Amino acid sequence: MTKQRNKQTFSPLLHYKVDIKRFFKYFFAFFATFSASSEPVQSQNFHLIVFADTDDPGLSAPNRMNIANLELIVDTLCGTINLNKHVMIFRGNDFRATKCDQVISTLRPAAEDIVFFYFMGHGWNNSEREEPMLLFKSDGHSPGVTNSRNLGVIFDELRKKGARLTLAFGESCNSAINDRSKAKKGTGIALNVSDVNAEKLKELFLRSNMSIILQSCKRGQKSNSSEDGGWFFGTFIETYKQIVSNSEKQKPTWEMLLTRTSEATSLYAAEQGARQEPVFHIYPANNEAARKENSPNTKSPTPAANNTSKNEGIPAPLQKGEPKKSSVDGHTETGGNKCAINLTAVSVLQQELRWLEKFKKDLLTMGDAKAVEEYKRYYEPGRQEFFKELVKKLNVGQLDASEVQWFSEISQETAEYLDDTAYYLNHPQFTMKASAKLGIPIENLRNAAARIQDLMRDCK
Repeated sequence: MTKQRNKQTFSPLLHYKVDIKRFFKYFFAFFATFSASSEPVQSQNFHLIVFADTDDPGLSAPNRMNIANLELIVDTLCGTINLNKHVMIFRGNDFRATKCDQVISTLRPAAEDIVFFYFMGHGWNNSEREEPMLLFKSDGHSPGVTNSRNLGVIFDELRKKGARLTLAFGESCNSAINDRSKAKKGTGIALNVSDVNAEKLKELFLRSNMSIILQSCKRGQKSNSSEDGGWFFGTFIETYKQIVSNSEKQKPTWEMLLTRTSEATSLYAAEQGARQEPVFHIYPANNEAARKENSPNTKSPTPAANNTSKNEGIPAPLQKGEPKKSSVDGHTETGGNKCAINLTAVSVLQQELRWLEKFKKDLLTMGDAKAVEEYKRYYEPGRQEFFKELVKKLNVGQLDASEVQWFSEISQETAEYLDDTAYYLNHPQFTMKASAKLGIPIENLRNAAARIQDLMRDCK
């Protein structure tokens, strides 16, 4: 008797199940490969935060024009590459420092989002940081620290939010608190954003993982505008249009955009007889520690040490402000408790010394009237405060007690002799009195600058 082989019967249902499994296996493999090589699948948000001074008569027209053009740019951007648009514009009665604090503290961007903060208004420098103090609505009170916020501090807070791309731009003056620019005559920008390349927009906004802080001028300079908008903003928009257009051959980057903008702004300002040199820094995104450890990518069309206008013999007036705490940010400190010297204040100290040395030398040939005028312009309240609080400004209070005492005595004696010089402003022989009085402050500042250099060498 022979054994019969079991017959296999064909099952359509079983065959169907096998094919379905095979289909999903290949489908998911394809989907994973595709997702890894494309932009993030989840919906991305573009958060535009604008604070604009539209009440000041000198800034109302240019800032309103800036806002309109910026909104047009963002509308086109978000519509072209499918970003969810969230626009917050604060002007008039909402243009307040407390409102800025509130908006930043409650902002909750997703990891793939874009945050763009833009300030348009007056600003000043407190001699402790390179970034400007942004001046908000004051309700008749004297402008100062209470209604000002430092651009660098705002940037730090925004960057901690962890967005893919964070931009913090400050278009404001960066000199004296009362040294305000006004709208000047100039050529406006003809805005046409129809010629944009979607891939170039994606390159800038969807494939960039970084944080950027930009100030429209260096410390000691004014940020200028025409009735048609800010000089920086105008060149920024024009350059942006060029690099995202179909005619642009190069792949766009933020470094390219901001370098070209900075150079164009400086050139346009020079043609108008002014000096305005934007500065920007690029940092990695979403990594606060990396910002302190790595040197930033800093760009400016001219050396950063040259902060005064060619037409200004007197350094930019100094202003009051809360001292920057040591080792908090990576902008201007050497780091560490012993070496946390405020490099911005060191730069100011050297600048003051150079001016005093030159002034004392020029006294030999300068008439009394001219000398009085120059010293009055120089020795204003902000500068008096700088010399009287030199220890705090330089951030050397953490040194040995004897070292701190030495700096304190230098500071006190320097301020006293500069005050004595000012006392003789109405004296008929001011040049003679000033020449005699300025010797000790100059020698003190030389010694202080030399000691700071020694400390900095020890920290390397």
